[in-house]
Amino acid sequence: MNVAQAQDENITIGIGTGATIFNGRIDNYGINGAGLSFNINFYYHHTSNLAFGFERNGNIAIQILQEHRNSNFDVSILSTVVDYTLKVKYFIGESKVRPHLALGLGYYRTKSVLRSDDDMGSSIEIPLERYEAIGLSPELGMNFGFFQLSFISDIIPSTVFGHEGNSIFINFLVRATFNINTQSKKKTRE
Repeated sequence: MNVAQAQDENITIGIGTGATIFNGRIDNYGINGAGLSFNINFYYHHTSNLAFGFERNGNIAIQILQEHRNSNFDVSILSTVVDYTLKVKYFIGESKVRPHLALGLGYYRTKSVLRSDDDMGSSIEIPLERYEAIGLSPELGMNFGFFQLSFISDIIPSTVFGHEGNSIFINFLVRATFNINTQSKKKTRE
């Protein structure tokens, strides 16, 4: 006896933007600052509660060296951080409005330029070494149908490739994402 059954596959494509706060340390220098974030993601929904995906995130931020805040010259860092993250999301509940928890593992690449301005109006820009590292990305979010609001922390530890010193970056991010759901139905026979 052959019975046709429908099996749903759901793929989500999303685009988002948000605000980010950086905090970190490179060798003996503490840095912190704020910036903007942009995101593209692709998720395969294995079940209505479990999704596996890939995210490409880009952040740009202006950071201040903490040790130079009260000096006669300003030192700032313009940084871009790009990451490629594999992430697992767990959605709580079955309604269109529901929270989710996620955890990702990503490859992070940071490129920065140090800018120093003194009281006389002159400035110097120095490109800094590019950092590459593996980091974690825990996430807590709320879903409203196709709209998603997420609170994310990127934790980039001192496992920096090609750098002998000690560094750590923590990025706190609030992101709004709009998702497009594509759904296909496959016919299977038993």
